Amino acid sequence: MKNDNAHRPPLVLALVALVSSTCSAIAQDVPNQSTDDWRAMVYSDLSPVKPTASSAAYAELWEKEILSNDQAYVGQGDTSYQTRNAPAHEAHYVVRSPIKAVVLSVLDTATGCTVKYQDSATGNVVKMCPMVTAIYQGGNVTTTRGRQACFLELAVPNQPSDPNNTVAYASYDKASKSMKLGVVVNHQPIKDCAQVVPLYPFEMPTAGPAN
Repeated sequence: MKNDNAHRPPLVLALVALVSSTCSAIAQDVPNQSTDDWRAMVYSDLSPVKPTASSAAYAELWEKEILSNDQAYVGQGDTSYQTRNAPAHEAHYVVRSPIKAVVLSVLDTATGCTVKYQDSATGNVVKMCPMVTAIYQGGNVTTTRGRQACFLELAVPNQPSDPNNTVAYASYDKASKSMKLGVVVNHQPIKDCAQVVPLYPFEMPTAGPAN
């Protein structure tokens, strides 16, 4: 686990603006969150070399890992990604207050993840992938790396009649100032994906199963 000192990356203000202006599915209001207020994580495609306005902040959080993944593809002789990054996606959950924003992001790449579970009927896959938390406050950001979390790859989208069939969820627990993660496949929770993540780096545990 690595805790980076607070610094000012170019896109800090962009992320803060993003959190302040986007819809409630992306920017969650800390005072209104509770342990039971589970919401689906939001996905971003980080494959484009030029990220979109909504994905730029997350692309910066994972800049080194995306480059390493690209280099791994090239090292294997794959030169098909001349104008794009090699496949890379992230899932994030954001909480905010009037003075800070906190991001939890999980990165899915072929070289950085391991398969944990695969649903043979749908092809949906659960992987164990790198996770980062970032706290943005006053133009500074403090990140904590070196821990993993489950990433859900949906091969078959949920039916409109059953949108919660297979979902990666997160919630904010105000009392403990932590995020809780979980993955549900065919309405069944993946036990090993239940995880508690304190927001502050010095509170991050070395092991993460929820009680």
